[in-house]
Amino acid sequence: MTQSLYQFCQNWIAKAAAYNDDTLANHFDKFTSLYVTFNALYMDVMVQLVAQGKEIPKDFKDKKAATDYVIKYLRSKHFISNLLNDQQSTDDLNAICNIIHDEHFNIILDWGEPQRLLDLKLLEGLRSTSTQEKGVAILSLLYHVRCNMFHGHKGFEDRQSQLLGPVNRLLRKVVTITFNKLNE
Repeated sequence: MTQSLYQFCQNWIAKAAAYNDDTLANHFDKFTSLYVTFNALYMDVMVQLVAQGKEIPKDFKDKKAATDYVIKYLRSKHFISNLLNDQQSTDDLNAICNIIHDEHFNIILDWGEPQRLLDLKLLEGLRSTSTQEKGVAILSLLYHVRCNMFHGHKGFEDRQSQLLGPVNRLLRKVVTITFNKLNE
């Protein structure tokens, strides 16, 4: 990781940490700040994979970079053992699973239309005992929330805190795990 990328990430991590109360606006701002950081990190993961001799297609998709390639770089067992190493993180993942199961939120949308079968497949991955499947599913969840927030027609409703609270805590850990691995 270059010094400029290191400083960029530190600045955005500090910005995210400043949103420290439970208001809906802060949940949105925290997610945005953390995802900007994660985006920069997963692009650096791509650079590191190429440096390790891994083949990355020049026409790769952003989702693949944010999910599959991050898991390839971090290794799924390392990722899951560091992400779900405390009760809060396990509770957050379970809360998200319940939200999807109970259809409180639609995670995967196609032009604003819910894709229930894809949400159920995502849920299956989040509950998987395979660290590879679970890791990719968690990162896919984060990616789809990002797509919904950045590209979707999201309302600004208090109930969104139910999803963004646990998502932000998991995203913060994902950023930390990726940042630390890139700085080894």
